[in-house]
Amino acid sequence: MTWMRTAFELPRKSALHWYPGHMAKGLRVMRAKVGACNCILEVHDARIPCSGRNKSLSGLVASKPHILILNKMDLAETEEREVVVKKFKNAGLNHVIYADCVGDYDHSHKEIMERVVWCLRNEPVLEKKQNFFRLMVIGVPNTGKSSLINALRRRYMQRGKATKVGSIPGVTRSVLTQVQIHDDPRVYMLDTPGVMLPDIQDIETGMKLAAVGALQDHVVGEHLIADFILYSLNKRNKFRYVDAFGLERPSDTIDDVLIDVAKRIGAFMKGGRLDTLRASQHFISRFRNGTLGRVILD
Repeated sequence: MTWMRTAFELPRKSALHWYPGHMAKGLRVMRAKVGACNCILEVHDARIPCSGRNKSLSGLVASKPHILILNKMDLAETEEREVVVKKFKNAGLNHVIYADCVGDYDHSHKEIMERVVWCLRNEPVLEKKQNFFRLMVIGVPNTGKSSLINALRRRYMQRGKATKVGSIPGVTRSVLTQVQIHDDPRVYMLDTPGVMLPDIQDIETGMKLAAVGALQDHVVGEHLIADFILYSLNKRNKFRYVDAFGLERPSDTIDDVLIDVAKRIGAFMKGGRLDTLRASQHFISRFRNGTLGRVILD
């Protein structure tokens, strides 16, 4: 459509820089502990299967069996899954699993554990005489690493939550002690902090990470994130937001959309002024919980 933007412009590049000290420290600890691990589980957001995977983590998986878990699959379009898996296999990554680590009885939990056990028992680099195995869970922030550990622990150990989870990035700030998630074979997991790229050079990659919540909203700016989400939805002809917020038609101007969102949810400040920050936050939340439609941003 001629009224839509063909590219997204970032007002300030510094908005995409978020690399607090605990990430650098966590990466150092992860590198020190990876030698004692038998397998690496990388958890990434299924809405951005290729974008934003931290290349600084690639050294951790170089000599270990590596399973890529594309989490939050319930929020991503299903039509492109086979294409994505084929792309990874062509690049040499054979273990790719779509998952929903929040649901207690999701079929992917069984698939993950079966793939882990297969790797542990078939990879020639592993010590066959070990009586227990250790996995390390890695990825960028807010992809569901802790949720994965808790889900597997509930399913296979019938035990409660072992690691803290949250809806904002940066909840896990250090490499935690090992948590048992399976009994036969005996398998332990190490939860780790999400580690972001120290400097995000590509604007769209950074904004995709921000859109799915891998960067802290206030660091990037809620208005900017909402604008990118609007741009992305329009680009993919996904206009569910029109009915969701009572708009007359699709729009490519975020300020106009936020006015309608604010009116829709009753977001007013003193003096009757519209609260566009609250409207931005609501728009972002509705996108992230899937009510504006499933989407793959890559």
